[in-house]
Amino acid sequence: MNINKEYVNVNKDNIEYYKNQLKNCLQLLESYQWVIDSFVLDYFLDTSLWLQLPAGWRVCLSTSSPSSLASLLDPDVCASQEKVWPLSLLAFKQSIHALSLNRHQIKDFKVVKELMRESVSKTANKSGKSNYDENKNDCDIYQPQCKSGVRKYEFYEEMFSVFSGHQSSLKHIFRKHVKPKKQYELARMGKFIKDTMSEMEESKLIDVGSGVGHLARYLSYAHNLQVACVDSNNDFTDAAKKFDAQLEESVRKLEDKLSKPKFQDLKDSNGELPSTLPDSRPVHVTSFLAPDMNLEAFHTILSEKFSTTDINLRYGIVGLHTCGDLAPVLIRMFTNDTKAVMLHSVGCCYMKVQQHFPMSHFVNSIQTQWRFNYTNAELACHAIEMYRDRLRAGEEDKLKVHCYRAVLEKILVTRSVDLRHTILKTVAKAHLMSFQDYAVKATSNLSIKFEPEDFNTQDITKELESWWEVVVYYTLRLSLAPVLETVILLDRCISLYEAGHNSLLIPLFDPILSPRNQILFAVKN
Repeated sequence: MNINKEYVNVNKDNIEYYKNQLKNCLQLLESYQWVIDSFVLDYFLDTSLWLQLPAGWRVCLSTSSPSSLASLLDPDVCASQEKVWPLSLLAFKQSIHALSLNRHQIKDFKVVKELMRESVSKTANKSGKSNYDENKNDCDIYQPQCKSGVRKYEFYEEMFSVFSGHQSSLKHIFRKHVKPKKQYELARMGKFIKDTMSEMEESKLIDVGSGVGHLARYLSYAHNLQVACVDSNNDFTDAAKKFDAQLEESVRKLEDKLSKPKFQDLKDSNGELPSTLPDSRPVHVTSFLAPDMNLEAFHTILSEKFSTTDINLRYGIVGLHTCGDLAPVLIRMFTNDTKAVMLHSVGCCYMKVQQHFPMSHFVNSIQTQWRFNYTNAELACHAIEMYRDRLRAGEEDKLKVHCYRAVLEKILVTRSVDLRHTILKTVAKAHLMSFQDYAVKATSNLSIKFEPEDFNTQDITKELESWWEVVVYYTLRLSLAPVLETVILLDRCISLYEAGHNSLLIPLFDPILSPRNQILFAVKN
């Protein structure tokens, strides 16, 4: 069995491997349920949290340097050479990184080609015919990009301008209203979607949870795909239409500029200037998707929007950072909808999943004491690479806020049990303040008052001095986040396999820029 650790490829040849990986993940989470289900802000309310850690771990990590602690979060770095770690701690680190998904972004996505061509081959065998050409090359269908060395299954250059922080591979008209992080995601996911749709000779997509339509506009205007924006929020739909109109106006101005004499050398052999506005524009559907929705009614709407017949309607499903239950709903829709031929899904906000975990019969059948809940699902959404780099950069003082918040939590609960886990004000640059100043600012949304003597106690002084232990505990808890995300995403892949579909799980984005960086890709046979 040949398992590539850079990505997950669930098919009949390796399904047992991934089932075993998922089962081992659950066993590890069961062993550390008390860690992942704890709140760091309860650190001084539940004094057993620190003491439950093995004594050797406490001694080793409480005196470790920030860079040494950071190595716990990095699969590519061995444990610190400053001191010998206990074997149990080394085994803990190794188990996590052996079981977790790879989070390093892929350099290209040629792996999807095999999955798609296998699908086309199976379809041809069933129908006895296929328009697919096995010998066609992988040159990008856009010749100017081909000449610059960009081919199918490869990404555009992802260079941010030193001065503006913008994505250089996106033209200005696609950067308007779009933050640099989103620009990066559009450029990378857009190329992925364009090439996979081209391979399958499909052109229609629904962008679910499309928001104000940034991805849909890029796919329509830059890659000439027919995209329907599907969102349940009317305000988002209205904003998306407004931005569509603004982009078209910008393109018309560009066309007017190109029509001037000094641009006449751009004319083609027929004497025509290059068109900058494609035939396809995004269309908009305000709809709430659910596994039990009326698909026939939805197809009628899409057929009308795409100006096609129900018989000819086929489309791919796209979801970029779909929140909570929406990502699994798209998977259910893909498996149930005969018109859906392809799935591109990047989920987020796992703590908002209420109805769709586990998705697979396999996970549902496993006997385990571990339970999926809001607390550990929220942990799975943390940006571990950012935290790791903050430790390495010598910014550990900024992490004192964990201790500040935990001490304040104890004070608030002492005042009233009803104040436990109350949402407080975010305090900028808290590490530069005294604890008293932080506490006053953080609780400014509450009707409580503090006196100076409230903070001048031996207990508070002692607790504040132990801030590094709080950071250590926070880091240990955070180290298990990738295992939690692995369980959630492998469960989705296995559910697709149980429905008869192979799938790929690929780290599409740089986790520093986009922490929820895994795309789940599947295509119908």
